[in-house]
Amino acid sequence: MVLRKHNHTEAQFRRKMDEATSRVGFDEIKKLKEKTVKEMAEFLGDKKGAFGWSGGKDSVVLADLCGELNLPSMIGISEELEFTPFEEYIQANKPPNCSVYRNDFQTWEWLKENEDKIFVPDTKSANWWAQTTQRDLQDRYAEENDIDVLFYGRRIADGNYCGPTKEKYYTTKNDNFYKYLPMKRWNHYQLFAYIKYFGLELPFFYTDERLVGFFIGGPERWASPLPVKINDVIGLKGCWLRVYMVEPEILEQAVEMEFKMAKETLEDIRDYGVRAMMKECNFKQAELV
Repeated sequence: MVLRKHNHTEAQFRRKMDEATSRVGFDEIKKLKEKTVKEMAEFLGDKKGAFGWSGGKDSVVLADLCGELNLPSMIGISEELEFTPFEEYIQANKPPNCSVYRNDFQTWEWLKENEDKIFVPDTKSANWWAQTTQRDLQDRYAEENDIDVLFYGRRIADGNYCGPTKEKYYTTKNDNFYKYLPMKRWNHYQLFAYIKYFGLELPFFYTDERLVGFFIGGPERWASPLPVKINDVIGLKGCWLRVYMVEPEILEQAVEMEFKMAKETLEDIRDYGVRAMMKECNFKQAELV
């Protein structure tokens, strides 16, 4: 189960991962690593650097590259809205010298007062989650630690914003540091081949059967676990069902706090079972989105 991004289906991503080493040889990836690390080191020079780690597939590679330069790192997460398995994954797998930054307001009580933010109902909301749980905290980390260069795992092939120019680095008017994207032009074959050739492991949330083909956790919090287009297919009840399948206690607490559709979803799960609910909520159709 591999993360689908803006213009790829789950099946297309699986195929790219399976075909990676037949499309790209070890020597090519070795040279790509050497070239990338050299470019990073030359740009860094005597500047103070660090990298943003999210726990996702690109972060796995970024951590390996930045490990060659002995750089510290950070991860930004919400105050209370992460899946427990992801919290445990962070503690067990975060790179050496990795600072965990939490925002100070995304709590259960806050979410109850802002239900329009739950399950990314639109693109604007999805971008807001990314801004408040990642980018703002990355900026704060850079400022508090006098970072000159912060390395990111963003890639054009994933549909990420990768700066206003062709260069691998950029700044914004509010930044006092460079944002450097060493893997900016890497394709999916190169990324997955790198992971395989250098013996790296994909995080659990790409292979956990509970996730039934959907990407959760690292870096998505449970309150915004799916791309908008998938939410449109499975609906609010389907979103709560997915949360239940990963961590039932979250849905139970949502029922206690009277979140919309939470109680009905839990009752239906108990009456009809998870499999029947998956069918009702069009999970199979969502895999094709």
